[in-house]
Amino acid sequence: MDQLGAIRAFVRVVEAGSFAKAADTMGAPRSTVSKLVQDLEASLSLKLLERTTRSVTVTGGALVPIMTDWAPPRYPVHIVRPAGRFPSVKYQVFADWVAGVFSAYDRDTGTP
Repeated sequence: MDQLGAIRAFVRVVEAGSFAKAADTMGAPRSTVSKLVQDLEASLSLKLLERTTRSVTVTGGALVPIMTDWAPPRYPVHIVRPAGRFPSVKYQVFADWVAGVFSAYDRDTGTP
């Protein structure tokens, strides 16, 4: 699984509010974006999105910008945080994992 691509797809879906709109902005098929997000959820053993036929929302929390001043990637990084609760161990592990994924990429070329 392309971890960085999966994270980008997840953020785009949340920002756009739908897989179709996210796919359009990414220039990818909707099925590819959906598969990336499903793979990300499976790798984390977490359901990140609530899906209905009309909308997509973040599961039980909010999209919180973090590391907005950090260079790689060329987009701000976001993490889902449970609303009104302290971060769980899974949340902390996910945040550490995201930081590790991005630190493995070259900031100028965007490649590992």
